Amino acid sequence: MSCGHYERGCHLLANCCGEWFPCRVCHDEDKEHKMDRHAVTRVRCRKCRCEQQPQQTCEKCKHVLGQYFCRVCNLFDHQGLEKGIFHCDQCGICRVGGRANYFHCDRCVGCFPISTQSSHKCVSEAMLKECCICLEDMFNSRESPSILGCGHLLHTACFKRMARFAHKYLDRVRMSWRSHAVQV
Repeated sequence: MSCGHYERGCHLLANCCGEWFPCRVCHDEDKEHKMDRHAVTRVRCRKCRCEQQPQQTCEKCKHVLGQYFCRVCNLFDHQGLEKGIFHCDQCGICRVGGRANYFHCDRCVGCFPISTQSSHKCVSEAMLKECCICLEDMFNSRESPSILGCGHLLHTACFKRMARFAHKYLDRVRMSWRSHAVQV
């Protein structure tokens, strides 16, 4: 059984509840608590079902559990190299997009595109705050952030939704004002 989040050759044992899951995201979607990616101590090979310590290759059948494997985050992903997954020691987690394309800001507590480095505005612990639209965690988000001119962050998808809504809203306000102007 695979999942839509990661293509990998193993399941993870969630220490918090003692259940097996294809990935931590599947766990978090199914349970009312979060799985600590760093606390995983057991994985199960999908091919031979051998339970073992997290490692890149199954100790029994030699099946590759993940082309990309992070020993710190217990992240396994067969598409990790194409996605450019890298571990950021300062963040303490894996990020997507290629290490060479990002810089880490200690004050904001996160990784940002190199293309924004010269214009980057630091906001203390910006990455630890919630998206102001959906109120979801930005630091652990699998969605890319949009960086506002003020330095605050929100999910790109949320930003686009907000922009569409704001545009429609402003059009309605303009039409309303025009109708009032005609009546006056």
